[in-house]
Amino acid sequence: MDRMKTKFIIAVTTRLAAAEDSNAKTDLIEELSENLYQRYLDLVAAGETEDTAYTKALEDLGDVDELLAYLGSLGPDGELPREESQGRDYFNEFLRGAEEVVRETISQTKEAVDQAKVIFRDVAEKLKEKYPNGFDGSFHVHFNDNDDDHGEHPADEDHEGEARQDSGRDWVVSAGYSKERGFFCERGQSQPVTGTVFSSQDIKGVDIKLYNGDVAIHLLDDPQADLTLDGDTDQLELRLSSEGILSIRQGKTASASFFFARGLASADVKLYLPRRLWTFLQVTSVNGDIRIDDGLEADQLIVKTTSGDLTCGCADCRRLTFKSASGDLDCSGFTGDIQADTVSGDITLSGSIGTLRSCTISGDVEISGSVREARCSSASGDVLLKTGVLPEFLELSSKSGDCEARLPDQGGFALQYSTVSGDLYSDFPLDEDTSGKSGSVTYLGGGESSFRLSSVSGDITLRKI
Repeated sequence: MDRMKTKFIIAVTTRLAAAEDSNAKTDLIEELSENLYQRYLDLVAAGETEDTAYTKALEDLGDVDELLAYLGSLGPDGELPREESQGRDYFNEFLRGAEEVVRETISQTKEAVDQAKVIFRDVAEKLKEKYPNGFDGSFHVHFNDNDDDHGEHPADEDHEGEARQDSGRDWVVSAGYSKERGFFCERGQSQPVTGTVFSSQDIKGVDIKLYNGDVAIHLLDDPQADLTLDGDTDQLELRLSSEGILSIRQGKTASASFFFARGLASADVKLYLPRRLWTFLQVTSVNGDIRIDDGLEADQLIVKTTSGDLTCGCADCRRLTFKSASGDLDCSGFTGDIQADTVSGDITLSGSIGTLRSCTISGDVEISGSVREARCSSASGDVLLKTGVLPEFLELSSKSGDCEARLPDQGGFALQYSTVSGDLYSDFPLDEDTSGKSGSVTYLGGGESSFRLSSVSGDITLRKI
């Protein structure tokens, strides 16, 4: 065993020596020691000496009185409650039910990478042409290495302005371009802050991570108003990066984090933001609902939950990313692009949507308003699209549910359809025979729109509105 890991085990064991020996005590010592050891490794990687890193990491253990009292309440035969595994189970189910999607994703990976390289080179050349004297514009990304599924960001989600951080692994990468330096990449860190009121001019984005607790984001009419934090603030850790990213976390110490992670404590957060354009907002929650007032403007809105719902009023965002196990997404009046994935939750969206990609296992998908491009799939749920503008591209698929598109009669389109035991119904008089279970047909000669609708045991329906 690593010498330093052993040192943490001894330190934690000493701090918990007053507790009666039990399986719960052994498990707790192992868990806390591992967390502190990982904190130590982070500090060393950030440039701290081994001695300083050890001291700082051990300070994160905090007051153990609550832990001692809790162990005492369990008794000698007590066991620690299992950590929330429901989310992982749901995500495993998601993966099992989406094997076809995964295979298609793998087959397209190389092509996507090659395209990304071409796009980046093209962007670089255009930036040089547009800004011959250089520019100082930049973007920043926060990273962390969480030990749970909910903090993970797949590689294809490395979006501009996306926040990824944890109190123990807290660093930011800033990138940009200037004539003198060319393209550059720099690394920085954040520092703990106190108080609940902050000048909004100093903050570009907010990153919230809760184990248990609801999040309410309210918007203030004054664009110059301060950013204000309310709720159970005494149970939160706050950090502000040099890049203007406010990080909000539950549990100021390893001891406190234990209770939150195990579902033994909760804290609600109320965030008051002035109405202006935010670089990003990110909320990660295991058990808790997220509500956002009408009128949010953001480049990036990122929400990840296990069992919590996201309810969002009218919002103007360049991109919304929503991932959940059993939570629902209900967003009305949305403007921008959307990526939404759930296992058993429903997805309900309305507004002026650019590009939409959604996937669910047992939930229903219902989209209304206008959509330029949409790819929506469900394993056992229904997929319904109602749009007042004819989409440029539409792909709806379900295994055992129905797929229905309600469209305006605004021009021709090409349709590829496929079903096994279901039927195709169309209010649009298609140019070709549709008596078969699959085929490629057109309306008014095809036009500029392309649709793909498929189901195994459900029906495929095209309705005029």
